[in-house]
Amino acid sequence: MVYGSAMALPTRAHVFHLADLLAGHVRGLRCPSCGARGASEVLKKHLGVASIYRCGACELLFRPTGLQTGRVAAWYYSRLYGNQGIATEPQDDTRETALVRAREAGKDRSTLVATLLPLLPEGARTIGVVGASWGYELLCMEHLGLPLYGIEPGEPRREHGKRRFGLALFADAREARAAGHGGGLVMSSHVLEHIAELEATLDAVQRELTPFMQVHVTPRVDPFTSELAPTIGREHPLGVTEAFWRRWAARHGRAVSFRTHRPEPHMPAGELVTIVYDPTRVAPSEIEAIRFAGQEGEERA
Repeated sequence: MVYGSAMALPTRAHVFHLADLLAGHVRGLRCPSCGARGASEVLKKHLGVASIYRCGACELLFRPTGLQTGRVAAWYYSRLYGNQGIATEPQDDTRETALVRAREAGKDRSTLVATLLPLLPEGARTIGVVGASWGYELLCMEHLGLPLYGIEPGEPRREHGKRRFGLALFADAREARAAGHGGGLVMSSHVLEHIAELEATLDAVQRELTPFMQVHVTPRVDPFTSELAPTIGREHPLGVTEAFWRRWAARHGRAVSFRTHRPEPHMPAGELVTIVYDPTRVAPSEIEAIRFAGQEGEERA
């Protein structure tokens, strides 16, 4: 949203965003993920209305948000969230046409996932996608020949993928577990930065699905500079930091490994690829040996 511009016509999503910002200020600028107070401002945006803060407890970056929780968030992503290209625009494609659209939009993460599959034991060779939308990433991974399922809170997109392509899509991790899914590899791509209650969401994935390994792709925000200010805004209330991942993983007895990935030249800091694993079941040296296409620099633990 362009504040103060006569040319910017507010949509329902813009109005919701402004209400969300104001609600965040009313609730005292608490971290939307862990609920801690006392965050420090790291960058002033839009006269302070949409400034970016760092949580002193969990170390996430966030902008004020007070409505992106529970059923309200599910309603938003079902009824208002849009204008995000292929991610929010399901069409009555054939399977082949949908696959072509997904790959042309750069949504094929099968190469990244395939790099990790040799580390999965035979009994854990399944793939779950968090934030699966209508299933374009699942379609891109069908050629891997493994059981696939997805979690998508947005009802219209979820139901489209189930109806049109017969995909195993569920509203949340508990529903997926009840259907017999879990273990294996759980992944997400440019999803977690949308989820204000991130810690609770990741806790639910770990508790309900007990994945052998996870890999998550988010916009890279370390070190945070003014150049990265657009990374956190209307659709992205969070900036997911490496420090957050270290803290969360340690609480669950897991280790993390980071890669910087830059698939698009225009991305200021590229993508952060975070691998979450159990160091008692996978040797850190095996993780360190992994190299992704498009990776920049060395592995960071």
